[in-house]
Amino acid sequence: MREVLLDGAKGDDCTLSLLHLGSHLGTHIDFPRHFFPHGMDAASFPLEQLCGACKVFYLPDAAEITKDMLEPLDIQPGDRVLFRTDNEAFDGIHPLPHPVYLTAEAGEYLAEQKISLLGVDYESPKGTGIFPFTKHCWGGTSPYWKT
Repeated sequence: MREVLLDGAKGDDCTLSLLHLGSHLGTHIDFPRHFFPHGMDAASFPLEQLCGACKVFYLPDAAEITKDMLEPLDIQPGDRVLFRTDNEAFDGIHPLPHPVYLTAEAGEYLAEQKISLLGVDYESPKGTGIFPFTKHCWGGTSPYWKT
């Protein structure tokens, strides 16, 4: 929603607007509080968990990300893991008809590896009708980053 604070067309020195936007706009991070009422929010989340080196895994031509695909990858405790998939075709406006998603078993595997952050190239790591990814696999401790 746009709120006009100053309006040059009405005699003000310039036009100045205030935009009211939701927190799910553009590239962002879902902190545990997004899913858990008592989870950490952005203000209390440790910055060092978000900043630093990360591992980007390119998984082309995958309809889903499975545990079998992840096991041979070098994923260690504390890693910040980013997945690059064919979802990069998403234009930010028109939802993909069949986005690449993370299976329940793959999510559980990442939780067992105790990664510190998961990044995906779509709105969510879960597919339509797939398990409630964040609640079951992260237990409110790890954020995920979305483009």
